[in-house]
Amino acid sequence: ALAFYGEARTKDNKGVTIPSQRRYVQYYGYKLKNHIQYSVKTVLLRGFKFHTIPNYSGGSCSPSFVICLTSTKIFTSKVYDLRKAQGEAEIKLEQDLPLCEDVKIEFYHSSKLSRKEKMFQLWFNTKFTRMHLVQRESYDKLQAKSQNGERKTLAEYRRHLHQHKPPRSGQRRSREERDMEQALMNSKESQESLGAVAKPNYHYSIVLPLEELDKANKDKKHYSPEFLLGIMLSEVSHQYKDIDSRDV
Repeated sequence: ALAFYGEARTKDNKGVTIPSQRRYVQYYGYKLKNHIQYSVKTVLLRGFKFHTIPNYSGGSCSPSFVICLTSTKIFTSKVYDLRKAQGEAEIKLEQDLPLCEDVKIEFYHSSKLSRKEKMFQLWFNTKFTRMHLVQRESYDKLQAKSQNGERKTLAEYRRHLHQHKPPRSGQRRSREERDMEQALMNSKESQESLGAVAKPNYHYSIVLPLEELDKANKDKKHYSPEFLLGIMLSEVSHQYKDIDSRDV
C-alpha cells in the first residue's frame, strides 16, 4: 500500500515519509496478515537507551522527554546530561510508567544559551510492541558478536534490526525466537507459582534505528548513522494469558 501510494501520488515514489505514519500502516498490514484481534494492552515503560550520543553541544546533549497518551500529556522528565565519552547511555525512570494504546514520545535538548530544541519524536501502539520486539538478551548477544568481529559493524546490526520481521503463526522460528518465547513462558510460570499475578517481570526492548524516528531520520548534523533508540518495557503478568503466537 505504501509503495502504491508513493507511485501514484509522487514523482519520487516517496508518498509517506514520516516514520510514525509508516509504522501505523505497517501495524494495520501486520494485523490483517496475522488475523490479530485488536484489544487494549498495557505495558510499563522502564526507560530508554541511547546507542551513541547525539551531538548537540560539543559532542554531548542534555535530553528531556514528554510522554502523551493520544493527546493527553502524562509525564515530563527532568533534564539529563549525556556525554560523548559515554558511547551509550541509559535513562531510567524512577518508577515504571503504565502506557496503553497510542503513545507519543517527544525528546528535547536543553541548552543554557538557547531555547529548548526538539530532537525527535515517535508514535507507537502498545498492542504491537512485539511486532518489532528485540529482547534485551538477544540484543546483548548480537552486540557482543559485533564487538568480537562476528558482526562487522553496528550499522550492520542496525540493518538487522530494521529488517527483523516476526514469523507468522506456523512458520519455523529461529533459535533466538524460540528462546524468547521460552523465557516468556518461564516468567509466566514463575509468577503463577508465586501467586503474584499482577507483577511485571517480562522485560524487553524495542530498538529503533535512526530512520524510524520522526525528525531525526533526516538529521545528519546531530546524529551518527549508527544511532539506536532503545525503549525499555515490561509487560504485566495478568496479560500473559492473552498472549498468542501471532502477537510475537
